[in-house]
Amino acid sequence: MWGINGNEIHNDVFDQIISLDNLFLAWREFKRGKTKKLEVQEFELSV
Repeated sequence: MWGINGNEIHNDVFDQIISLDNLFLAWREFKRGKTKKLEVQEFELSV
């Protein structure tokens, strides 16, 4: 489980952070209460 200097652990955590499920969850949490802002609407259309 531990690679050289814990690289395997870091890679696993990084993969979890950048997973699509996690990114969409972060987006949903971020946009809460901001859905009427033009910038948020424009960004959501591009996702």
